[in-house]
Amino acid sequence: MSLVEFCEPYDSIELWFAATARDQLQLVWLLDHLGSCPALAQKIGLRLLDSDLMFSPDYDFAKAEPHIPVADVGTEEFEIAKLAWSAYRAPTPEACIDLLHRDLSALLMLRPALLELLAELPSPSTGLGATEMRFLEMLAWYANTNALFHLRSLRDTYVFGEVELGYLLEGLALGPKPAVSGLGDELRTVDLGNLGAGTRFISAAGCR
Repeated sequence: MSLVEFCEPYDSIELWFAATARDQLQLVWLLDHLGSCPALAQKIGLRLLDSDLMFSPDYDFAKAEPHIPVADVGTEEFEIAKLAWSAYRAPTPEACIDLLHRDLSALLMLRPALLELLAELPSPSTGLGATEMRFLEMLAWYANTNALFHLRSLRDTYVFGEVELGYLLEGLALGPKPAVSGLGDELRTVDLGNLGAGTRFISAAGCR
């Protein structure tokens, strides 16, 4: 059963999304998809949270979070979502940059998400993105990399998940011109497709 088929019997559909770049990308992808189903589009309402959606599967959002208003999703929201999803999928970032010059207030958390994503592009001066630069700053202060992976508020970048952070750190340590040293040599033999990644994080713990 497709998502559209699942939603069709219901009189109203609420979408709950957090502020992270990952969530906002999923939101614009979903609105771009649902916008092609006019009958379904009329049923959609949107609630935006300023925190992560970290709840148990049986959590009753509507009852527990009554202070979060339901916003209607109309032509403007679908149009912005379509433009944003197309811009994100483009091979170069110009479309995303151009999108920042538009009024994106229909999707309140989209602009900050786009800025976070663009900040991760390689800098003209260093060739590194925001998270990679933050890694180097924090490694100058801390004895290991645990905080880089697990303390997002301390890391202060929010685009990447733990596995992706592992890949970034490997790039800094195992590239042709390593920027950090001390990464476990076993990382060179860990299958990059192994999403369990336990060995990766253990090996990264001693990085300087």
